[in-house]
Amino acid sequence: PKRSHYELAIVGAGPAGLAAAVYAASEGLGTVILEPDLPGGQAGTSSLIRNYLDAADILLSVGQFALAQRLFARAEGLGADPLAVDIGPEDFSLRETDLDQALDLFAVCTRA
Repeated sequence: PKRSHYELAIVGAGPAGLAAAVYAASEGLGTVILEPDLPGGQAGTSSLIRNYLDAADILLSVGQFALAQRLFARAEGLGADPLAVDIGPEDFSLRETDLDQALDLFAVCTRA
């Protein structure tokens, strides 16, 4: 981790996680995004996104993967820190990230 303390840790860098990171970081919360893969989650691999904020207009011009990249860049630009972690389906633990004593809130934004 880049900081010794975070107000918010977000598990998942898909559309929900990145939106949470953008809004939290823009409000000045120390935010870390925990993600094992490329940012974007299902937005980076889905062929169709119809229900994400104002995605219809954006997607016509940039596509799903570019949308995910833009959201990730926006979150980082606002101060959110990405941290690559190995997230298993059942056994994720903050102890593996050295964040177990260094955060206030925890949001799980993983795919359904």
